[in-house]
Amino acid sequence: GKLPRLPVGHYFVETDGDRAQFAVLPDDYVGASFLGTECDGGNNLSISAKLKLIKPVWMRETAEGFWNVVQPAPGVWHWEQLDHVVQVNSRYRIIVSAFYRPSWVGDAEFIQFFTEYVHAMARRYRGKIYAIEIWNEPYHVTENTQARLPQVQTTQELVRFYARLLQASRSAIKSVAPEMNVFGPAFSSPLQMETEGLWKIGAMDNLDAFSWHDYRMSGKAPDIVDANWKRVDQYLEQLKILAPSKPFIVDELGLWNESPLGTLNLKGGGGVCDWKTACDRAVKMTVMLRGGGVECIVPHILAGGGGHKLDGFDPANRGPQPKTSTFLMTCYWLNGARSVGHRVVGDKAFFYAWKRPDGSTLVFAWCTEGNTIGFRPVSAWRTTDIFGQGVATQTLSEEPVLIWAAKKDAPALTLDAVAAALGQ
Repeated sequence: GKLPRLPVGHYFVETDGDRAQFAVLPDDYVGASFLGTECDGGNNLSISAKLKLIKPVWMRETAEGFWNVVQPAPGVWHWEQLDHVVQVNSRYRIIVSAFYRPSWVGDAEFIQFFTEYVHAMARRYRGKIYAIEIWNEPYHVTENTQARLPQVQTTQELVRFYARLLQASRSAIKSVAPEMNVFGPAFSSPLQMETEGLWKIGAMDNLDAFSWHDYRMSGKAPDIVDANWKRVDQYLEQLKILAPSKPFIVDELGLWNESPLGTLNLKGGGGVCDWKTACDRAVKMTVMLRGGGVECIVPHILAGGGGHKLDGFDPANRGPQPKTSTFLMTCYWLNGARSVGHRVVGDKAFFYAWKRPDGSTLVFAWCTEGNTIGFRPVSAWRTTDIFGQGVATQTLSEEPVLIWAAKKDAPALTLDAVAAALGQ
């Protein structure tokens, strides 16, 4: 039979011997100015259909534009695959990852040939791609020599080499496409020791935006500090010192979890959390990144399928995972919203305030995992879950709630009032 019109939310469907899931997004969902994902290759109807529903603005190209693909031999150029991807994704802001050295390129001539590669790309796609990102996770430890920069012995040498590569690449790109952006360094985490090294020698001047990857949510919530990870708001404040006045781009974000449907995840690695925890972490991470000024967020393999713990859709392709629904709903609430500020109380309770385009003030509120704290909401406030459904609560927990204030209330004063509503 025909389903009735369902409210916004995430739903599971069970029949004899089968189970699937689907999401209902708001009628006026249009994506978000900061929402990105991997490029549509134009060869998979299922992924193309999902992208039309997700409605990204940014696209990161990570295969057809690789160096070994477009220049498999000296003087031999094959742009056909990248031409196709650029055409398919022409309405998006495309970031091309300049990565993966051809086997014929040795260490001694690496910078010379790499700059020829990005120069040719910039000349060919001027006005068609938004940015070229200089390498991918340049100091990530891997046995794959094609995915590594030329090997040197010390951190200082690594930094100096990448700085030379970046400067040469910028000159080559800007010489033929002055308006094209240069992104980097796409480190595998935001505060590698090399980040400060690049800052000390002035290499940040050759970037139009500072990009990095964050996979902490496989084992750590974004609001927790431990020996290996700073809290997200703390590392963003440090990056503002090391990369001053630079836009921030997180072009690989790991939204990890196990599937709620019981299907086997075949890929991935490291620790992963249950699906409910993943939903909460997806909301917190998105709010904290945007609250810290990140201009582009690209969840890794958001429209993909096929058994990866990072996928936005269930490995058996049985609908979007709940974390995907909560992530997209967070994008919905934050699209066009202006950050008013945030408060952290006792390293335990978090409040992020936003002024939305309709004039309303919205505060995301939550507690760290495993904790609760008393909360005395003002009667005039409306409190909802991430899907906008009303909730009555006298405590904050690890599941974020949305607190809506009257439009006449000043946003900063609202943030103060919400933080003061904690039962201390």
